[in-house]
Amino acid sequence: LTCENNLFLDVDRFNSFVDAANANQAPIQNGQFQSNGFAYAPGAPSDIVVVRAYYRWHVMTPMFENVFANVANGERILISTMMFRNEPYQ
Repeated sequence: LTCENNLFLDVDRFNSFVDAANANQAPIQNGQFQSNGFAYAPGAPSDIVVVRAYYRWHVMTPMFENVFANVANGERILISTMMFRNEPYQ
């Protein structure tokens, strides 16, 4: 598998930091990674934007598969999140 097949991005805009903090989505349901609700909405000037990166990583050591895997097929979803406010560009 290649990086481009395993990397997923979700970019959403929010009206406030509170709204962004409360918009906790669970991309793992019943042991399966769910990427069908992901979007690309970078927002407008001064909007609050949350970028989430998900990487599907195959645990290569069978002995650690039960420890590290959080989805089916011995894979782990690694997640990174960044929240920021867009510049007030014109």
